[in-house]
Amino acid sequence: MGTRAAPYFSFDDSHWPLLINRLVGDALSQEFEEFLAQAARSLSRNQPHVLLMDLSRAGGLSTHQRQRLAEWLQHHEERVERTLLGIAYVTQSPLIQLAMNVVLYMRRPAYPYILVSREDEALTWAVHRLEDAGMHASAARIRRDLGLVSEYHRTS
Repeated sequence: MGTRAAPYFSFDDSHWPLLINRLVGDALSQEFEEFLAQAARSLSRNQPHVLLMDLSRAGGLSTHQRQRLAEWLQHHEERVERTLLGIAYVTQSPLIQLAMNVVLYMRRPAYPYILVSREDEALTWAVHRLEDAGMHASAARIRRDLGLVSEYHRTS
């Protein structure tokens, strides 16, 4: 078995309550279990937050991994619904975009979400979600730290 050039996942909580997860390649079973364990640790903070899920370099999930993810989501459903203010998914892959749209249509989550092709779009949306939740100081700090434009214009 070869070595991986980059870890399968990273969790960047340096801008909490914005959590940035990045997935790279296909996960080995143990790596996927570690990912789920880290996700559970993030939820155990029991605090409102927004998730940016960067899938731009992600591979697919095996049937077993999809089953494990469904089990994990079911097990943590109450806490996810209580603390997650929204998820911004980032991917440029038309195949992943199609798969995500199908999954999100079939099992519409209780929290807001967006599927975009650029990280800056996802970050702007995530900061807006924090503002909508009244977390203005956190949103302003994240805007400043990440160099985001101070105004968000909705396109309704």
